[in-house]
This record gives sequence, C-alpha cells and structure tokens, in this order.
Amino acid sequence: MKNTFLALSILLLASSITSCVILSPKKYKALLAKQDSLAAGWSESQLKGESLEQLIARLRKDTVGLNGQLSSLRAQYAEMDANYAKLRSNSSSEINKLSGNLDKLSDDLRKREQRLKEVEEILRKRDEATNQLKAKLQEALLGFTKNGLTVEIKNGKVYVSLTDKLLFPSGSII
Repeated sequence: MKNTFLALSILLLASSITSCVILSPKKYKALLAKQDSLAAGWSESQLKGESLEQLIARLRKDTVGLNGQLSSLRAQYAEMDANYAKLRSNSSSEINKLSGNLDKLSDDLRKREQRLKEVEEILRKRDEATNQLKAKLQEALLGFTKNGLTVEIKNGKVYVSLTDKLLFPSGSII
C-alpha cells in the first residue's frame, strides 16, 4: 500500500512539474535530485520489504516446525506419564501382593514354630518317661545286673537283655 502510494505520489509530482508551471533550471535540477533520492529510497524500501517478507516466511516456517516438535514432545510426555502411572500402579499392587505373601509366610512360620515347640515338649516328656522307666527297671533288677542282665535305651525304646544263665539254671536240659 505504501509502495503504490509512493509511486503515485512520484508520478503525480513528475506530471505536475512538467505540465503547468515552467520552472527555473535550478528548481528543476533540485526537483530531479529530489525525485532521484525518492526513487532510491523507494528501491531501498522495496528491498527491505522483500527481506522482511523473507524473514517473516522463514520465521513462520520455523514456528510451524517448532509447533510440530512441541506437539510431538507433548505426546511423548503424555505417553511417559501414562507409563509412569501404570508402573506405579503395578508396583503398588505388587507391593500389596508381596506384603500379603509375607504376612501369610510369617503366620505359617509362627504356626510351625509353635508346632515344633509342642513336638519338642512331647519328645522331652517321652525321654523323661523312658529314663524313669529305665531307672525303675534297673532298680527293680538290681540283684540281677551282676548275673548278665542289662538295660539299654536305643531310639527311645528300652531293651532288657538276659543271658542264658539267668533263664536256664546251669546243668538243666530244658
């Protein structure tokens, strides 16, 4: 718009100079110099305008590229955020599952320890009863120990061994 206005004003000025008024050569030369400077300024303005239009086009192209990168990065961010939320959810459920398993195993271990204590108590009582039985047998059979009677405990069982001399008197045929 400015360019056309400037061109029209130069043409109007040139036509007005040549049409009606007769100018002195000084004024004419001054007007021609002014016209030349205006034409040079106009050419320079056109070059600047073209340069600025190229800059605008390049900046628009860069803006489009940057908008594409921005949307791509936003999509990547959304995907990563979704993956993070999924991993966090999975890890929470895995932690809860492992915690439940740990509680179950702890309870099982506690029950086994209790059962082990009960079995140890039963074994201790059995060993005590076996030892008492052995002591009573040895006390009851005290007179026969010199003649070949032995009382032993093996694997929680009491064994009484008699020699042939105790069972059968010497010289008997039975």
